[in-house]
Amino acid sequence: MKREEVNVKVLNGTGVAGQAGGLKAALLKAGYVEVLTHNTDKYDYTQSVLQIKTGKEYLQAAILEDMKDFITDPKIESLPETENADIIIIIGKDIK
Repeated sequence: MKREEVNVKVLNGTGVAGQAGGLKAALLKAGYVEVLTHNTDKYDYTQSVLQIKTGKEYLQAAILEDMKDFITDPKIESLPETENADIIIIIGKDIK
């Protein structure tokens, strides 16, 4: 897997300013090039969510390792193949 070829979105689901930016910085340092940040429509995520595009499940182990200092036990979900991002991380209140 080449991290520079993986498109990642980090969404803040807690409403606490700066949390998506902190994780983005760590992912950029790990070698990801395209990491977009935004807020979710609601801020009631208690558990973080890791969504991985269907057909790219092989990315799961690497992204879990790369974000372990922030999120250790996210809920895993699938993304449709039509999604632009390969991975979407929704930050919940369980972020470190």
